Amino acid sequence: QASIRQQYIDQSQSLNLNIPADLPVKDVNRLLIEAWKLGVKTLYYQRSQSVSKELVNGLVSCKSCEG
Repeated sequence: QASIRQQYIDQSQSLNLNIPADLPVKDVNRLLIEAWKLGVKTLYYQRSQSVSKELVNGLVSCKSCEG
C-alpha cells in the first residue's frame, strides 16, 4: 500500500515492518528488494518476538524452578 500511496504524496514516507524472529534472512532480503522495486524509499524493519513469549521461554528454562 505504501508504494501505491507514494504517487499521491509530495514527500517521501517511511514504512515500518515487524518481522518474526524466525524468518530466514533470505526472506527478509526479498522483502527489502520488493519494497525497493515498488518505490518505497525508507524502510525500517525489526526482528523480534512478543514480550509475553520471551517471558514464557524464560520461565520454561528457569533453573531455580526445576526444584
